This record gives sequence, structure tokens and C-alpha cells, in this order.
Amino acid sequence: MLIIDEGHAFLSAAQFLYGTRLSGLSVSKLQEMMKGLKFEDKGAEETIRRGMKSLADKSRYLFSRLRFICAKNSKMKTTERNAVCMDASAAWYINGIHKTVNRLIDTLVFDPFTGYNAEQKSAILQELRQIRNRSALLMTHKGNLCRLEKDAEEYQLISAPCGLDKQLYDDIWSKGIPTLITSGSLSDDGDFIRIKRSLGLDRLGIRLVDVRQERGVF
Repeated sequence: MLIIDEGHAFLSAAQFLYGTRLSGLSVSKLQEMMKGLKFEDKGAEETIRRGMKSLADKSRYLFSRLRFICAKNSKMKTTERNAVCMDASAAWYINGIHKTVNRLIDTLVFDPFTGYNAEQKSAILQELRQIRNRSALLMTHKGNLCRLEKDAEEYQLISAPCGLDKQLYDDIWSKGIPTLITSGSLSDDGDFIRIKRSLGLDRLGIRLVDVRQERGVF
């Protein structure tokens, strides 16, 4: 039996699993990690410094462009989610981020670090590779739903498959495994239609045995 607790967060988790996200915070984190590093090759050091500045600039331009697109429809609030249509300018910045990260990785791999710097180099390369993989997926975002989110710290661009409900049905619900989904906030004023449609549960038909709302004890 499969038990999914905090079911209201399952859709976001699935979007993260099947999609990708790019955060301005990742670039800010990289800039902090780069501080204090010592390079044996001064030419490589200058190349990396310039590359990091270029990466930060492209990240800033990308999220500025996405905010501009969102502003046409509504004013963003601190925790608001906004659907966003990627235009040519946003796609150009994402492509630029991908190329810049590739150059940074190539330079860092061949620069000899020792001691503490070697550990930092490994951590920085891991962050860069994550950004490279995520930007590569965003470059092929056609058919995906994109949205811009802002938390207390930073903006992030999230891309998830348009047919996520079908993918969840094919990968999980259609397998015939008894499943219990629980949460304190699954329904919309007692209505479960939206959550069932979003998660692909409506595809189960009569196999969806019971949906109920219980009064809390507190």
C-alpha cells in the first residue's frame, strides 16, 4: 500500500521531479563560494572571474525579463506564483547561461587546486553542473508549463510537463497499488475536483473508491 501524507504538496513535488527549475539564488550562492579561492593559473583565475560576472548578469537579465512579462498580467507578491510565457529574449538569456556555465566548467576542471580549495572546487563544479543540466532542460521547454515564483529570498523559474496528470496516472495510479492520500488542505471548500484533475486521479473512474473530508479534532 502506498501512503502519501501532506498530499497538498504532492503536485509541487511531482512538478519538481518531472520538470526543472532555475533559481537566481544558485548564482548568488556560486558567487559566495568563489570568494577567497586561490588559483595557480592567473589566466584561468581572470577567465573564471569574468565568467562568473557574465553568469550573474545573464541571470539578472533573465529574471528581470520574466518579471516584465508577468507584470503585464498582475503584480507579483512575495509568495505569489505567476504563469509565464517564455519569449525569444528569455530563451536567449537561458541559452547564454548554459554556454557560460559550460565554459566555466571547462576552465575549472583543468585548474589545479589543492587543500581546502580542492574541496571548494568540487562543490562549485557540482553547482555549475546542476545549473547546466537545468538550463539545458529549459532550452527544450516546449510543451511545458512555465511559472515564475518568488519566495523570501529569490526568484525561480519552474518548468513542468503540460500533461503531468497523465504521467502520474501512467507511472503511479494505473499500477493498481492501493493508495491513501492524506492532508489537511486537499479540498477546495470541500470540493476535490481540482486536486483529482491536477493529479490525474480522475482518470481512475470507478476505481477511485472514496474521497472524504473529516472535521479536525483541534
